[in-house]
Order: sequence, then C-alpha cells, then structure tokens
Amino acid sequence: MTRMQLSRWRLPHPAGIALVLLGGIFTACCPKPPTPPQPAAACPRGVAPSTRAQLDACLQGLRFDSAPEVSDSQPLTVINGTAPAARCPGDGKKTCRFGPLAKIEPVIGAQNYSEKDLSQGRIIARLSIPSSETEGYEKYGLKPGQTTYWWVMTDSTRTGGKSVFVTATKDGKLEPPQPPRRLVRYVYEKGEELGRAIARWIWSLDDETTQGSCGGGSCR
Repeated sequence: MTRMQLSRWRLPHPAGIALVLLGGIFTACCPKPPTPPQPAAACPRGVAPSTRAQLDACLQGLRFDSAPEVSDSQPLTVINGTAPAARCPGDGKKTCRFGPLAKIEPVIGAQNYSEKDLSQGRIIARLSIPSSETEGYEKYGLKPGQTTYWWVMTDSTRTGGKSVFVTATKDGKLEPPQPPRRLVRYVYEKGEELGRAIARWIWSLDDETTQGSCGGGSCR
C-alpha cells in the first residue's frame, strides 16, 4: 500500500468514487455495519481508561477491522532521528528514515458513533508493531509486540478535543499514560458519510499522523 497524503477521506470525482467502490465502502451499495456496542459501566466517561480493568470495560464488545481496504500497515517515518538517515524530500533541513512497520485498524462501526458517544470518549482504532521489529515509536507509545488503543473525546465545537493512546503491556498491564494530544476532527457534509470505518497513517513533513473514522467525521 502506498503512502497516503490525503487531507480528508473525500477524493475528487471520479477518482474518489472509484476508490470507494473498490473498497466496498460506498454507502449506496453496501449494508450498514452494526452500531458499536456501548462500553460497560466500568468504562470511565470523560477520561481515558487508566487501568487494565477500565480498558477491558471500554473494549467490551468492540471488534477491529483488519481488512486491507480499511486498515493500514506502513513503515513509520522517523524525522531527525538517529542514523542512517537521508534528507527529507521537500525539506533539506530535516532528515528522514524508515522506522518500524506499524498497523492501524479501525473499530468496526466507529463511523456510527453519536456525538454524545464522542463527547464521553470512545476507542476508535488499535495500533500495533509486530514483535519482530527492533524499535518502537515514541509518539504513540508503540512498542514491539504490544497493542495500543486510540481513544478520542470531542469538545463542544465537535471539531476539536483530545486523543489519548493507551498501550497494554505483554504482561496485561498498562504502560505509563502519555500526555493527551490535540484532536482535529473534520465533520462530514451531507453525502460524504462513509458506510464503513477506515483508519490510516497519514505522513507529512512534520510527522506521522493517525486518521480514523469517528462518528460523522474523521479524526486526526
């Protein structure tokens, strides 16, 4: 899969329609996936899960979509990292090299989260680096052989909020929490809605960015 550099899921006609049809996610042709289940009562509202019990409660009933047309697997770019590295294309002041291979998979039905769901906080994707890799990716708390969950919560604007990446260790505990990251959400206009949740790695000259379906929009 080639590196994607799209600002939104929306693509210009007719290329965008062709891609959507190819991926089997065009709303008019496919049945609507089931609505994500509500998390268990032990899943906190308004804050990201901070214990293994809370995380398990938030994951209750969730399933993740590993189909290649809606998930993504890419070697993440390390900018201004250790050698060996080369000048970044488009910015000779920075160096770039390939980092670990990482996967991102959306929650099945994450495009059906309500605005109320998102304002309480919901997991929309999981991230992982295979145990065969030799390095992690600090920005998202990724470590080889462990699973990280992307939790988002929107604010009153519906276009902002925060992201928290929660990593489960191999022994069943949680890694120390990372500081929340600023969430940017694009809210779809009528006719732009997707019939299937998607998650992607988006690369720019600034950094690697996660993008995933979250209710009637896409989150970064």
